[in-house]
Amino acid sequence: MNTTTNKKNVYAVLIGVILIVITLFFSLGMSFFQKKEIQSFLPKEEDISFSEASFVSNQELQKMISSDNPLLIDIRLPSDFYSSHNINSINIENQYVIETLKPMLEKENSPSLIIFIGYEDQTTLTMQVRNAIAPLFSNKTFFVLSGGFSLWKSEGYPVINAGDPTEPSDQAKIEYISPLDAITLIKTDGDAIILDVRETTLYARDYIDISKNIPLAQLENKKDDLSRGSLILTYGNDALESFQAGVRLFDLGFFQVLTVNGGYKDLIQPPPPKEDPQPDTNSDSKTNPTDTNPSP
Repeated sequence: MNTTTNKKNVYAVLIGVILIVITLFFSLGMSFFQKKEIQSFLPKEEDISFSEASFVSNQELQKMISSDNPLLIDIRLPSDFYSSHNINSINIENQYVIETLKPMLEKENSPSLIIFIGYEDQTTLTMQVRNAIAPLFSNKTFFVLSGGFSLWKSEGYPVINAGDPTEPSDQAKIEYISPLDAITLIKTDGDAIILDVRETTLYARDYIDISKNIPLAQLENKKDDLSRGSLILTYGNDALESFQAGVRLFDLGFFQVLTVNGGYKDLIQPPPPKEDPQPDTNSDSKTNPTDTNPSP
């Protein structure tokens, strides 16, 4: 009886192991074929000629942005894009460009001018992406930014930064206001825009009546909802989010911005004002030497 039970247990274990191996091979196979499918869209590196790809310089791109409203596609890693990128650009990693961009460009009234932005030292990869999709849309023009994003930024062209408090260049963009002074401004300046950049779920729970909510992640896309001629008082959920809002507003061209030195909780529960220490009016008081001598 025990022998039969043991055999059944061994069979069950073997069947489980076989199923796991089959599942593993299936997953690896799917991953392999998906990668092959993506790579099949890209021309081989040896087939790429630098003369095939159209390049634009930083100066040329700046003119295009001013007049032609191009679609800027940044193919760098999301973490690098988040840290800093061209204003109004969108992030699509190179392996997803075809499947993501193709449906966008097939829509009516989609942009006719597309610029690809990559890493300075990966120009060939950026050209591969450009040359993979360009033949699919003969009615559109595709360019590659010469020098990539790093050259664009190093030459001082407009970018939007996430906001790093340890960076002196980002700190220089901020004009702070204390929570107490911010409360006074909210009560007295009816023309100022009170901008709350917290997430909508947090804002819905509790907010200042006259405030306007634009989450930090949407600030770039909704910048036109703000008036550049008005004073803006901004704050986030904490001091870091407030700081990042101030940096991004500056990068977007809003220069009349006061950033709360703290977060929302500091506005609704501000610290009490510091009281000046009262002077000792007892002129006859003397210091006891034993009070200041650390030795017994």
